[in-house]
Amino acid sequence: KNSLIMADNEDADLKATRLTSTSEAKDEEVELAVTSTNGDAPKDDMTTDDKGSDDEENKVEEKPIDQGIIGDAKERFHDIEDSLRDQKYSRGECLCFFTFLIVFTIMAVLARGVSDVAFTQTITIRQSLIERDEFIPWNDHGEKSFGDASTIEDVYRYLEDVAIPFLMRPESDYYVQSQQALLGGVRLKQLRMKPMECSKDGFDRCWDKGEFDKGTVNYYFPNGDYAQNFTYIDSSVIDDQSWRGKYSSYPGGGFIVDLPLDLEASLAIINLLRNITWMDGGTRFLAADFNTYNPSTGLHTVARLAWEMPTGGVFPNDEVKTWKFERYNGGDGQALAAFHVLFLIWVLGMTIMTFTECWKVGCLRCGKGGYWNSKWKGIDALNLFIFYVSICLFIYNETYRTSGDLDLFSTSKYVSFRQLQYGFTLEAYTIAVNGLLLWIKLFKYLAINKRLRFLFTMLGKSSTDILMFAIVLMVFVIAFGT
Repeated sequence: KNSLIMADNEDADLKATRLTSTSEAKDEEVELAVTSTNGDAPKDDMTTDDKGSDDEENKVEEKPIDQGIIGDAKERFHDIEDSLRDQKYSRGECLCFFTFLIVFTIMAVLARGVSDVAFTQTITIRQSLIERDEFIPWNDHGEKSFGDASTIEDVYRYLEDVAIPFLMRPESDYYVQSQQALLGGVRLKQLRMKPMECSKDGFDRCWDKGEFDKGTVNYYFPNGDYAQNFTYIDSSVIDDQSWRGKYSSYPGGGFIVDLPLDLEASLAIINLLRNITWMDGGTRFLAADFNTYNPSTGLHTVARLAWEMPTGGVFPNDEVKTWKFERYNGGDGQALAAFHVLFLIWVLGMTIMTFTECWKVGCLRCGKGGYWNSKWKGIDALNLFIFYVSICLFIYNETYRTSGDLDLFSTSKYVSFRQLQYGFTLEAYTIAVNGLLLWIKLFKYLAINKRLRFLFTMLGKSSTDILMFAIVLMVFVIAFGT
């Protein structure tokens, strides 16, 4: 037993010796391969002190490089952060902006109406007059809608068969669709071109295409007897505004015929105008204007049916809009008055803050340290300017509306609301532009959030590429459009 145990121990020692020698040989091969790859001979005599000194030298040389890269990155990051946040957007300023945005949005919604009543009141007029009701055309074949009119006779027949009977209903006390009262009848306005001599012999009907006739025009019956004359009336007299059609712009004045609030009398006037050839080759534009008022909703509808005649043909057009001229009537009106006061207070506060900062920093200084140190300052100034434009328009509209010369409920004669509508339209446009600028400024304050700031930075870096792409896209759109 002892001899067997000793033999086993000797075998184990022999195997261990072989494994040790094999591992040492492999280590030497690996070391030689590494040194041959680096091109240096193995340095077994290098001491620990020498290695430590080399490491310290490398660290001394690499430290300034790392610090320079990190410093540049930090500086760049701060520049981006400054451009986005301007390092001045406190929580109080953000809270003031969001509060003002809410006030402005509610004010804009209340000004147009919180319900869809205005829209349905407009559609009530358009569906019957423009989209659905039809008349027999000039050749007595088939039927036409408003948009299908193509001759002057079509215009007369449309007025006789559709427009006048629909608007003037004696059996309903001249209420349109049983709810909207027709105010003062219908006004026809014609614009004519000046007659001129034809440049070619043998032709006797030519009209100047560049200037409207603003004089007096005489009309005769078919048998040659004198009928009457019509004189051009300026826009300031009839309280009208210039109007943009599909093919041209037309002044507010014209040759006027007022149809009274009487069905039979109005139809007789239309028949007279046809007999004296009130519209002919010299007619450039015809408009039929009327106003309705719904006492249940307190809304006015201002409508215009128009026919353009640029080269003798007839091209129909229309404009039907519903407005709340009495702004402060009802519960919505009282709420609108309160928000108007809040809006004015906010605008005055913004003005004081802007001029105070501008005075301290320097209004004429640009770049770092100056007042105009970012694009947001320009948007703020533009926004503030348009705020005051909208306030001036509001004062003008209210002064004109409350003047004694404008009767919003007259049924005895036609009163034009087109000038008042024009002022309300301009006021609505300024509110729309202000709303757009305010919502764009929202990005300025949302940049406080890290995730959104990253998105805005990315968009800012790629803005040039996006602009170039948009230009190329527009070239293709215009090319295919033409």
